[in-house]
Amino acid sequence: MNKTIKIILNIITITIFVLIIIISIQKVIYKDNRVLNLYLYQMSSNSMANTLKTNDYILIKKSNKFKEGDIVTFKKEKR
Repeated sequence: MNKTIKIILNIITITIFVLIIIISIQKVIYKDNRVLNLYLYQMSSNSMANTLKTNDYILIKKSNKFKEGDIVTFKKEKR
C-alpha cells in the first residue's frame, strides 16, 4: 500500500473509534435509544404499510417544525 492509502485508512479508523466512544458515552448518560441526537425505533405494526413495514428501523430527529408528507411519531407517556 502506498503512504496516502495508509493515512486515509488511519483517519477512517480513528474516526470510527471516536464515534464509538461518543455513542457509548451518550448511551450511558442518556440511558435511552438516542444516538448522536437521533432516536432509533423499530416499527411494531404495519399501520404505515405503504411506507414502512413491521420490524423496519427508523431514525427519528426531534423537531417542532413539520411539513406535509413528514412521518410523525409519538412516545406514550408512562403512568
